[in-house]
Amino acid sequence: MLSSFKDFKASGKCIKVFGVDVPDTMPIEKDVWMARMINNLVGDDPVLVLVGNRHTFKNVQWKNDENKKTVLAQKLKSDGVNVASVMQYWEKQDCISKIADFLDTDNQYTGVYVSDIIKPLSIKPPDNVSQITDGIILWNCGTFSAEAKKLEKIEKKTADIKVDPAAAKPKIETDRKKIEKSIKRERPMAGMTKEDVLKTLGEPAKRTGVNSYGYEKWGYECDSEEGFYYECYNLTFENDILVRISDWP
Repeated sequence: MLSSFKDFKASGKCIKVFGVDVPDTMPIEKDVWMARMINNLVGDDPVLVLVGNRHTFKNVQWKNDENKKTVLAQKLKSDGVNVASVMQYWEKQDCISKIADFLDTDNQYTGVYVSDIIKPLSIKPPDNVSQITDGIILWNCGTFSAEAKKLEKIEKKTADIKVDPAAAKPKIETDRKKIEKSIKRERPMAGMTKEDVLKTLGEPAKRTGVNSYGYEKWGYECDSEEGFYYECYNLTFENDILVRISDWP
């Protein structure tokens, strides 16, 4: 992670890094302390906070008062901070390198993963997944992006948390609209075809052939304000579909 921040700085991006964890000598709840530190950082620029899933719940109802604790995201919301919360989930799959899929709260499978995350904790499942998070980054071996394999696996599970039918949209139609917007903004997004990516970014500076895991990678170069080139996008394709985007080498 620290190496990634270093690459951000080298590529000309403006970024500041702060530690917000509570010192061992401070007799205070961890999330209360972190909320205090983050409140001091909030201003005109966005603040990205990297914490574990337990600190990201936006709205928590505890099953009993004995286990009740302050939750960072919920505390920040109560302090008037505009909070967008994203969890992470690692599939129990064996592969050398996992890719990331983002599932928003309209996705019918998001509740399955949220249920697994909160199951060990003494909190009540919310009525709707959007009450607790704005989405999940799903780390997997690439099978999630293949619809048939995804359905075969997910249908074996049941979610305690449901997606609001009134808020849900047809997935394929929604993704296509998002892709068209990304093409106009010249920004790649997962789900694009190779043709979509070529319309968005043009020809890549380099391509690799399909590896033994079925992935193909494209690299794009950008020029910084200082006049030097750097690798700004690394794109990973599976079955000619963009499944992973890295903003740094």
